[in-house]
Amino acid sequence: MMTRSESVAALAKAKCAAQAKFLPLGKDKSATVALSKGGSYSYSYADLAACLESVIPALSEAGIALFQPVRIEDGSAIATTLLVHGDSGEWIASDYAAVAVDARDARSVGSASTYARRYGLLAMLAIASADEDDDAEEARGGAHEMPQARDAAKTICPACGKDAIIKSKAEWGGGWVCYKKKGGCGVKWPEGPFPVAAPTAEPNTMTPEQLFETPGEEAERKGQEAATLLSAIQGRWGVLKTPAALRIKMWER
Repeated sequence: MMTRSESVAALAKAKCAAQAKFLPLGKDKSATVALSKGGSYSYSYADLAACLESVIPALSEAGIALFQPVRIEDGSAIATTLLVHGDSGEWIASDYAAVAVDARDARSVGSASTYARRYGLLAMLAIASADEDDDAEEARGGAHEMPQARDAAKTICPACGKDAIIKSKAEWGGGWVCYKKKGGCGVKWPEGPFPVAAPTAEPNTMTPEQLFETPGEEAERKGQEAATLLSAIQGRWGVLKTPAALRIKMWER
C-alpha cells in the first residue's frame, strides 16, 4: 500500500521524464543455491548497487530525491522507498518487508534489508527484474537455509495466513487448496506454481518528516498527540477530575 501527498501531478510528470532515461538493468551477480532435498541450481541477478546506478542519475536530473530508511520489526526488515519532488514538495512512499533468516544475526538482517530495498525500489519505479531469484540467499547459513524457509512458506495461505496449503487431488480439480480440516479457509488455486505472497507490512501512514525524526522528536510528537486526545475525551465525555469519584457521564443522546 502506498501513501502520498495530496497531489502528485508534478512528481508524476518528473518521474515520466526520469524513467525514459533509466539505464538498462543487467544481471551482474550470480549465486549457487543448495536445495533442502538435495541438488542445487544457479541464478544471476542485479544487485542493489546496480539497481541504484540504473536510476539515480535520471531521478536526480528530474529533481526527484530517493530515500530508503529501513526499520526492523518482528524479525522483518521493512524498507520504506520514498520519492520526493524537490520543486513541488510532492511525495509518494511505499513499504516492502523481507523476513530475516535469523533476526539475531547482523549479516542475515543486513541481507534482508538489502532484499527489501532492492525489490521496494524496483516496485516503486515499475522496473522489471530479470533475475530468477534474490540476494537474500546471502544471509548467514545462506544456501541451505533460505530454500528451507521458502519450502515452508509454500504451505502458508496468503489469504488467511494458516499453515494449511495442500496439493488438491485430480478428482477434485487439481491445483492447490487451503485445507479446512487443517484449519484453513478453503480457498483454491488452479494448477501451476503455488502463488506465495510476499511478506507485507502495516501500511505506512507516516509523513516524510516523521520518517526521519529523531527519537526525542518522536517522543515529543506522541506526547502532544496523547495530550490532544485526552483533552478531546475530557471535553466530550465529561471525565471528572476527582480521583475518588472518577466516572464518565453517559453520552447525551
